Amino acid sequence: MKTNSILKAVIFFSLLSRSSFAEEINILQMQTMLKNKISVYQQAKQYNMWENIPTNLNINLLESSPYVSDIKNHLAINGEYKNYNDQTVNFSEELSIALKRYQENNSLNPTGLLNKETIQSLNKPMSSTIFELSKNLERLNTYSFSGNYILINIPFYNLDIVYEDKIAYQMSVIVGKSRTQSCTLDSKITSIVFNPSWYVPKSIARSEMIPKLYKNPSYFEKHNIHILNSEKDDISVDDAINEDSSNLKFVQYPGNNNALGKVKFIFQNDCGIYLHDTNQRNLFTKDTKGLSHGCIRLSNPDLLAKYLLFYNDFNESQINNYLSLKNTKTVNLNKSFDIHIIYLNSYVNSNNEIVSTKDIYNKNK
Repeated sequence: MKTNSILKAVIFFSLLSRSSFAEEINILQMQTMLKNKISVYQQAKQYNMWENIPTNLNINLLESSPYVSDIKNHLAINGEYKNYNDQTVNFSEELSIALKRYQENNSLNPTGLLNKETIQSLNKPMSSTIFELSKNLERLNTYSFSGNYILINIPFYNLDIVYEDKIAYQMSVIVGKSRTQSCTLDSKITSIVFNPSWYVPKSIARSEMIPKLYKNPSYFEKHNIHILNSEKDDISVDDAINEDSSNLKFVQYPGNNNALGKVKFIFQNDCGIYLHDTNQRNLFTKDTKGLSHGCIRLSNPDLLAKYLLFYNDFNESQINNYLSLKNTKTVNLNKSFDIHIIYLNSYVNSNNEIVSTKDIYNKNK
């Protein structure tokens, strides 16, 4: 019912301390805008509308330079500069605002001033941009989602909580390294585990845990990691060294050192991944967040847990009780929640601007 939908939105925003919805996500519109932007770049390339800007150009606010017209042209084609009739060569405040917007859209330091890194980005060959946009369009054409869902875009390191096709909240995430990539998928979150144990996957056990038995045996006690033999008995490091390493299993029980933090979110997938909290909060301050073995770490897992429990009609008292638990507790969700993990490193936003970041998994080949 619409009334229930409105009520949910009101309560949800009281949790988020937000007053209004953000940008709408419309796949068909995104596809159309990306196609149109590719066409704009193709025409600009055809008519040689792209002039490189000297990387050593030094120009300050309100100063003049013949290269200002080239900067405006670049930003107009990309979408940030809207004053198409401006023929002046002054580095105006209006141009500085557009340049800052471009920097924000391209994961650059948003100063609104020219620097070598920004100029190098502006000078990216048109053919490269067309190729990159086309590759992202190919992927975008395979995606389909609407309504209420969780959306994770791997190269941008972000998670969106989407309510009625609008981004209600966004948080940072840590994704897999290039050699242990997070996978793209469509699934449903079916349960939440509070105070989870970490059962170390075989690949990590083989590559990291077993070598530590010999090189750094104190690691296991320090990090509260227990070693189990083939009979699932808890054994010492000394005993483990004498065991067949292929029979060993490693488990980290709940606690402050637990790699999964206080909560994890379960959904069916063929990659063996899940979303979870982390005990390494400092990693969210890094620019590059491709740091995990494939699972995705959340900067605000409590908020996601609150929303999913609320969505499943738990009351505030029940939600706070789960969040304050010290023992392990699995909560199955009667109403599963859609999750989509995608890979777009370039797209066109609602302002008709290209938003781009590094292709961390080299998908644009």
